[in-house]
This record gives sequence, structure tokens and C-alpha cells, in this order.
Amino acid sequence: MACTNLLNMYYRHMGRYNSDYHRGLRVPNASKEEMQEYILARISVQSETGCWIWQRYKEKGYGRMKIGGHFFLSHRVAYTGWKGPIPDGKVLDHLCRNPSCCNPDHLEPVTSRENVLRGNTIPASHASKTHCANGHEYTDETTRYRKQDGSRECRICAYLASQRHLVKRTKAPRKYNRKPHRFEKYAER
Repeated sequence: MACTNLLNMYYRHMGRYNSDYHRGLRVPNASKEEMQEYILARISVQSETGCWIWQRYKEKGYGRMKIGGHFFLSHRVAYTGWKGPIPDGKVLDHLCRNPSCCNPDHLEPVTSRENVLRGNTIPASHASKTHCANGHEYTDETTRYRKQDGSRECRICAYLASQRHLVKRTKAPRKYNRKPHRFEKYAER
């Protein structure tokens, strides 16, 4: 069973409400309470964490439920059933770090970027770094952001690399009066 209003809110959130994919979807009418009973019958509650673990079909750790012939993530349907629609541009972050948890109190709508940076991911580990591989601190003056991918680069290391490359290309270093570069003080290290 599923709640028609619940699914309509979910479709609107997904931006697919008017698509041909969902027009033919037939969902039996059910109240919000019946939908909550349906979800509660398919979970087990962990007493120490309070997580509602989905006991049915899972894919990559996330609970999946079939409604009207289509699969949906169980935690998204549970959140929509208890708390209301997921705000536009937001995804649900599991505060408990358990992907099969459906407890709406353990879910928080956040941006996709924030969700990735909260997790145990490579981008999160890079974003948490305060110094480059050579020990230079990332500050506004010493950090350059690449336009292509948004990654950051240490300007001091880039300057030192360009100076090493210049020495390799020329037989003798330049010996003319010039204004010292702002990162030249790091070249002595």
C-alpha cells in the first residue's frame, strides 16, 4: 500500500511529476497512518542506536521498497511520510551513518556537496586538509583554485616547480635586476 499524496510529494521533489514515466502509475489510496504502519512492519529497531533498519530488499546498503511497480529508497519515503516533502535541491543525510536506517529523526536534508563532505569520501578528506604535501598552509594568498574541477593548488609549490623547470631549460639562471616574486622567500627552503 502507498499513500497517493505521499508519492505525489515525492514525485514533485524528484521533478518527475509530469513525466510520461509516472503518468501511468497506479497507486492504491492509503492514509498517512497506513503508510507509516506499512513501513513500521518492515523494519527492526536497534535499541542502542535507535535506528530503524529496513529488513526487506537492499541495494548497496540502502533499503528499497516497491510501490506501484517502481522501486524507491525506503528512507526517502519514510522521511516524506513522517516529516513532509524533501526540500528542493536537498538530499537526505544519514546522521547515524547507517544507510539502511529509515528513522526520520536520523535523516537531515542537506545539499549534495554537504552530504559528500560529511561522509568518509576522498573529496571530504581533501577538503579537510589545511596544508599541502610540502607543508605550506592553505590560505587565501597561497591557494589557487582550478576552474576546470574546482580543486585547489598550493601557489608556493607551483612557483617553486616553475623555477625548477626554468633552471632545467636554461643553461644559466637569469641575472638581471627584477622585482622579487612574492613566493621567492620560500625558495631558500
